[in-house]
Amino acid sequence: MTASRRTTGRDGAQERRRSARYPLGIDALLYHNGVPVVRGRTRDIGLEGAYVETGASMHDPGAELELELALRSETGIERHRTVARVRHVSRAGLGVAFEGFDTSLHRRLRRILRGAGEAGPP
Repeated sequence: MTASRRTTGRDGAQERRRSARYPLGIDALLYHNGVPVVRGRTRDIGLEGAYVETGASMHDPGAELELELALRSETGIERHRTVARVRHVSRAGLGVAFEGFDTSLHRRLRRILRGAGEAGPP
């Protein structure tokens, strides 16, 4: 079992995570019930979640959304979508935990995060 990491968020609140987050800005689009509701940009991201800067959030903790990430590749932009559960909200945006993780997105994030300082096997 992976141990949880306790970190302090920018708002001073204690957060529990099983994987590290890295400061990385990725264009994002949040969907609710299949309808795009807000554009944003990740402030930090890890293999299990992200903080998305959106401005004020209209979603409460526990809400189920879909998060679409626009990831750069050698051939252009690849869009990957995954289910994301809102964990916390602030005036600047919201923190989400990935659920129903897509294998191709997981692989792409591992490659990207390895370049951002993540250690470990591919």
